[in-house]
Amino acid sequence: MTMQVHLLVPGAMYLDGGSPASRALVGIPPCVKQFLRQGMTPPTTFVLPDTFVRRGIPQVALEFFFYHFLFVQGKAFGKLAADARLVVVGTSAQLARARTLLTHALAGPSIEEMAAWTDASGRPAMTPGAIAMLRSYRAWFAPKRAMVHGDGDAMHRCACNESAMYALDDVVEWRTYDAEQRALLAEGVMITRHGDDQFTVCQDDALWPIDLRDATDQLAALIALPPQAEPRTAEMFGVHCLGADAGFEPEHPTTGFAIALHGAWALVDTPIGAPELLARHGMDPAEVHVIMETHGHEDHMGSALAFLLEGWTAKTAIAYVASEPVYRVCVARLAALLDLTEAAAADLLAREFRGGVHRVRPGVTYEFCGARWQFAWTVHPVPTLGFRVTLLHRGRTYALAYSSDTAGRHGPLGTDAMAAAGFFDPRDDPFPSLVRGDEALVLWEAGGTHGDPIHVDVREWELLCTAHGIDAPVAFMHTRSLPPEYHAYVLARPGWHVTLIPRPPRAPVHRLAA
Repeated sequence: MTMQVHLLVPGAMYLDGGSPASRALVGIPPCVKQFLRQGMTPPTTFVLPDTFVRRGIPQVALEFFFYHFLFVQGKAFGKLAADARLVVVGTSAQLARARTLLTHALAGPSIEEMAAWTDASGRPAMTPGAIAMLRSYRAWFAPKRAMVHGDGDAMHRCACNESAMYALDDVVEWRTYDAEQRALLAEGVMITRHGDDQFTVCQDDALWPIDLRDATDQLAALIALPPQAEPRTAEMFGVHCLGADAGFEPEHPTTGFAIALHGAWALVDTPIGAPELLARHGMDPAEVHVIMETHGHEDHMGSALAFLLEGWTAKTAIAYVASEPVYRVCVARLAALLDLTEAAAADLLAREFRGGVHRVRPGVTYEFCGARWQFAWTVHPVPTLGFRVTLLHRGRTYALAYSSDTAGRHGPLGTDAMAAAGFFDPRDDPFPSLVRGDEALVLWEAGGTHGDPIHVDVREWELLCTAHGIDAPVAFMHTRSLPPEYHAYVLARPGWHVTLIPRPPRAPVHRLAA
């Protein structure tokens, strides 16, 4: 079949030679959904661009293509040939940067890295207890060889087998150009790199020029921008769902929230293009005082990069808030995307976030935007924080709890199975640390409702509340829909807003007579 070349989105060209082995993507913005919405299996060959980030948007967003290959196409479940690999094409320097990005996507920071980290005073940045707990979670959830999809017992046995963990090179082939800047994409298909994001694809005697430089309308193609809303000013205490359009479920709002506190916004897990998305929701990016990233997955890490590179950190003293592991992932991603050393990336982050870079720990209470924040580790493949925000107003305490991503109890990878195998201590359950029954609102994830084994099934919510003897008002997130029997519950979709404490009315101004 003659090669077909399609513009997938600005900055990404899709090559289709008619067979799985001959399909490739040149330029890799976060566009896995564009394939899934058209019922297409994403390619397994990727050509790195020369420009790694445009307008705060990564152009090497390999993470969810990587997960799709492992868990949907089935590499991790033995559904593909033993030697099946994702192919990533680039220069040696480009491949080293891409490797950094995918290393953290596979299983997060290593235990050795966490043990070596120090804080500003030179003391260990992570406690031994936290490292041991996160090591267990990493070992349990990390992709393993020959996991059996749908066979709970086999999946459980494999989860217990740390020695079966995939290394990155088990999954990815790193393919460099030759001396003439040529690389083989598939049998009979060659690509030549000319630099400055320009390439030529050759099949037999046919040539196709590829130019990735014009990505003007890329953001509009990647995320669902809502109609322009009326201006919305941050109130005393409230929450607004922005709707991060990331991940690999075609209709998945994931998370992406703005929390209003004392007239300022604290962004949590907001996506690429966050300043533009805020503006479309009627919110002024200049009112953002805090950016928090709960964990190092691509669909939860977009706003810090966008605010930094789009100049918003120069306009407002914004605080960056993350756990030590997520801060380190942010620095590593920033270094890889901007071609900096990690020391230079850390300096850039500290210099640009003039509200401070706050590496928070569970068990310590912090104050941001005039509210108290407390954190807890959740149960997830990479280090993840949930949190609880409390605000005292007129003698009454108002609280908001936010789960972030966390595993449910049931299923072959749930916390009950983890505890039985010695990988989870029920005393580390994040639910009682975050939810106490006195909340004005709980935002709890329900990403396991449609079968994802590393997220909570919404049906577990009432069991959790019953087990802990509480009844908390809840809105669910991180799922595309709720089962019919849960129709009375709220699913936080883009534009959903709750006011917990309204903005105090302005006092009238009385002019004195002349």
